[in-house]
Amino acid sequence: MALITSQTFFQREPLGVDEAVCVRRTKAAQMLAVSVSTLDRLVKAGDITCLKLPGCVLFRVDTLRAWASQRESCDDARGGTTQCVANPNNTPAA
Repeated sequence: MALITSQTFFQREPLGVDEAVCVRRTKAAQMLAVSVSTLDRLVKAGDITCLKLPGCVLFRVDTLRAWASQRESCDDARGGTTQCVANPNNTPAA
């Protein structure tokens, strides 16, 4: 059995997006292919949630993927999403 020293214990490779639980704003914006300011607007509008910590804002990778999947299934060929967001089941109004 190999001895784990403090030096080897703390030497870790950075996590990739597939392994990370949370990412910072810049990486989150890159994952969604939007600007950081657009991401900030989505947070302000309540479309995407984040974890606010002193000195940094984190986004759960699962939350970003779920939001992107929802948008992908709602987008139509013209790029419109308003009806689907307001009507998630995409059913006709009564």
